[in-house]
Amino acid sequence: MRINPNFTAMVKARFGKDKTLLIMCRSGYRSAFAVNKLAQAVYTRVYNVLDGFEGEILELAGNLNADRRFKGGWKNSDLPWTYTLDTELVYMP
Repeated sequence: MRINPNFTAMVKARFGKDKTLLIMCRSGYRSAFAVNKLAQAVYTRVYNVLDGFEGEILELAGNLNADRRFKGGWKNSDLPWTYTLDTELVYMP
């Protein structure tokens, strides 16, 4: 993972510290890191969506979809899902 040194400053420029922020990534690991960085910057209403968009890689012998995730995550919990993001609803620094 390459860390964006301007991440906290970019979030501060867009969102006040009183805003509720839900942070997600593919598996939940990077978003957890981001939430911790924002908490250090005194954000008190910032949350990591556990397991991320797609969850963990399910390792199976002979799995032909090694990069696909079938365990956990938003998508595998039967929640609304699309690979197309509405840029009006999502902030991607």
